[in-house]
Amino acid sequence: MKTVIFVWTLDWKHNVYNDKECFFGIGDIVRGMISTYEVCKKYEFTFYIDFQKHPISQYIYNPINPYTKLISIDDTPVQFISRDDELEKYIIEHIGKAPLFLMSNNNYKNICPEFQKYLCKIFQDMTPKFRLFYDNIKCNLKLRNNYSILHFRLGDHYMVHNNILYTDNEIEKYKLLYEQHKDENQLTISDNKPFKDVLFSQYNAKMLDIEHIGHIGLTDHKKYLRYTLVEFLLVFHSSKIDTYSIYPWTSGFVTIPAILKDIPINTLSL
Repeated sequence: MKTVIFVWTLDWKHNVYNDKECFFGIGDIVRGMISTYEVCKKYEFTFYIDFQKHPISQYIYNPINPYTKLISIDDTPVQFISRDDELEKYIIEHIGKAPLFLMSNNNYKNICPEFQKYLCKIFQDMTPKFRLFYDNIKCNLKLRNNYSILHFRLGDHYMVHNNILYTDNEIEKYKLLYEQHKDENQLTISDNKPFKDVLFSQYNAKMLDIEHIGHIGLTDHKKYLRYTLVEFLLVFHSSKIDTYSIYPWTSGFVTIPAILKDIPINTLSL
């Protein structure tokens, strides 16, 4: 049986290495897993997921697969297949008797119910130490059952490049949007720390104090991953999501949990 293993790793390779290709978040990689599974199901290939070479394995248990030892001793960089590459073509051209290791943020068309259920199980299978960390943060936020999410995706110029680039007028527009949709039993999330500081100081908004968003593919971001994963899981366990983005698309950070858990999601506009 031909086999594909989606390996989460910091030791990956790609033909193009630039801002677009090396900055990808949790939602992007989950999207890639769904897309890879789609291809495997189409051609009846066996599909596995492996976390052991990535810092996320400190927080989420590695999914069971028969190739754990093989993956642990293989020091070859894993091929990263970008959303702009042809994932299906790559798999067909490279798959053989030996398992094919890859990582991707490729777009998908559909998610089948059994894989949706499987991914939900994976992200609820926390290590005891991380579960305690997660539960303590949730408790300190004083979120009740059926809490909602208010999410602002304000752009990579701050999140990735550390450039603020906002005028007072822009901040006022985002504040107005917050005022229109804020709720007492709500967690506010944003990729922009200065905007979060404004919301906390002026509205005492419930938020995690995260300085940097952890990106999955960057070695120097592994120290940020734990809090980013907490925030992702808080979205995952929410009852409703309102989200605003400066981009034409909705952020995968909230879209993926909404899809996996069938959470109602509402796209906001100014």
